[in-house]
Amino acid sequence: MTEQFSQMKILNVIDLMNPFTGGGATTRTYQMSKFLVERGVQIEILTTNWDLDISYVAALPKVKWHSINAVHLRYLFPLGAKSWLEKNIRNYDLIHINKNWSVLSTWAALIAFKYNIPYVFSGMGLVSMSNRSQFLKLIYSKHLSKKVMKRARYCIAVTDEERQSLITAGVFEEKVIVIPNGIDFDELSCFDNNKFRRKFNLDERKIILFIGRMDEVKGVHLLIESFASIRSSLKEWQMVLIGTNTPYKNQMKKLVEEHKLSDSIYFLDPIFGETKSMAYHASEIVAIPSIKDAMTIIAPEAAYCSKPVLITNTSEFSSLSKIGGSIEVSPTVPAISEGLLKLTNDASLRLSMGIKGQEFIKKNYSWIQITDSYFDIFSASLRN
Repeated sequence: MTEQFSQMKILNVIDLMNPFTGGGATTRTYQMSKFLVERGVQIEILTTNWDLDISYVAALPKVKWHSINAVHLRYLFPLGAKSWLEKNIRNYDLIHINKNWSVLSTWAALIAFKYNIPYVFSGMGLVSMSNRSQFLKLIYSKHLSKKVMKRARYCIAVTDEERQSLITAGVFEEKVIVIPNGIDFDELSCFDNNKFRRKFNLDERKIILFIGRMDEVKGVHLLIESFASIRSSLKEWQMVLIGTNTPYKNQMKKLVEEHKLSDSIYFLDPIFGETKSMAYHASEIVAIPSIKDAMTIIAPEAAYCSKPVLITNTSEFSSLSKIGGSIEVSPTVPAISEGLLKLTNDASLRLSMGIKGQEFIKKNYSWIQITDSYFDIFSASLRN
């Protein structure tokens, strides 16, 4: 299979290459590029220089990258993208479009179609018009997104729910393939409970962990309110909230102060690499209180680290709960509170869930397996 792809040259298009601000889409693109190169595929990345983490992208072995100037006016507008693509797009056998609601990705798809260069579209959980700016998204979807999706050789969804969203948008059912988020097991092998606690001045109380973007849709306010509502039952517990510095994060800090929980709920800036791995292993429970999400990468990472996951049923990862690796609840304070009580009061349940979750992730979510799925899709795209 490696020989088949050794001559293939793919351009991965994504507007943000910074794990702090790009979130799961950036992480998926990064890991996908890394593992495809290891399997013999030639990969180049086209991104913008907005918040570009040069050391992050430069660490990708054998991956050439290109950045385009951009301005941020509520959304990211690349400057000179059309001219760069017109000049260079015919150098590639296949274009991989990452993310919906991206001007750079849309330009790449339209120009690829113009020159009959096949492309594959990955919405990465960003197909539906939920959350903010729904009117703008409606206009964008009608005139651009649906056209991009329908013209793609294949569309990749991360969940069955996203697959249905693509079909509803007008993509032929046989062109929509589900490829879930993969996990780089090597990145989660470092654990040192004491070192993590010393690094961030955390005491010996058990940890409920949240990792994610600090945005209202991630439901951190629900998690804080839930903790506050059952605080008398959580005297042996503390909560660690790790995420980007945003106005919403500042609001959450004020909410914690209002509940007088500053000695039990702590905020940390985003962490990566060994420190992130240590955070997972040092925790007892990983909470994902999202109001809406599409298979957040946090759930399989936590499960791989043998941690029970408390996750909302609007986060599109029900397969983990079906095998007993997570507890699914509705995105409400009473439901999250009940889930927290169930997990904090039962150590044997936490242990059992952790074992089941890790076995499930090892079997189904290795990037080695996920890479094979990309091979198949890219190969079929070229044959077509």
